[in-house]
Parts: sequence; C-alpha cells; structure tokens
Amino acid sequence: MKTAGAKRKPHADFPFIALADIAWQIIIFFLLGATFARTTSLNIDLPGSSEDSAQKMDESITVQASSTAVTLNGKSVDLSTLPAKIKELIGTKKNEPVVFLSAADLTFQRSCEVMLAIQQSGGLLVLQGEK
Repeated sequence: MKTAGAKRKPHADFPFIALADIAWQIIIFFLLGATFARTTSLNIDLPGSSEDSAQKMDESITVQASSTAVTLNGKSVDLSTLPAKIKELIGTKKNEPVVFLSAADLTFQRSCEVMLAIQQSGGLLVLQGEK
C-alpha cells in the first residue's frame, strides 16, 4: 500500500544513443583534423669506386695517435707542431681531408687534443677506427 505522503524516487535514465553520436563526432573531428605523416626519403649519391678515389686515399694526410706518440703520414711529430705540419701538407687546398686513426690505448683527453690540432690546421677531420 502506498501512502499519500510518500514520494516516488525517479529512475536514473541516461540516453546512451547520445554517447554514440558524440563518439562518432569526435572520431570524425580527429580524422579530419589530423595531419598524416608523409614518408620522405633521403636521396644520397653514393660515390663509385674508381682508381682516382683509391689514389686519393693513398695520398691523403693521415694522423695516427696513441697515448705515447703522434705520427703524421708515418713520421713521428710533436703534438705542439702538428697543426703547422698539417698546414704545410695542405697548402692552399680547401677542405683537404685529414684521416685520424686512434690506437686502442689512446685516452679521451689526448684524442681531443689531436682532433683540435687537426681542426686548427684547417683540415677536414675524418675519423677512422682502430686498425
């Protein structure tokens, strides 16, 4: 029996159809607003092997360094005179590559000093691993 003074509790009713409409609108918004990444490739002209390039590698300036000695094209040099001697070999050429070969016992500090000397000489530093 119901009493006259008792109120009925309303049922919680949520319109789920509206959620589907909102979800579709959000999906469409993001699809239209998104920028799609374009795949771009880097085109590099790879050098061919020729006798000229092999000859240039044989004629290149090479600095070998270890923890005790520095050699320039096979001749022992002092680190303080290295920039001047490289400048002599480079002459008036621009961007002449200077290959830097490091020994296994070469310390980081010494390596930085040799690379700085090569850069001060005006040569183009080319790093190469241990032989």
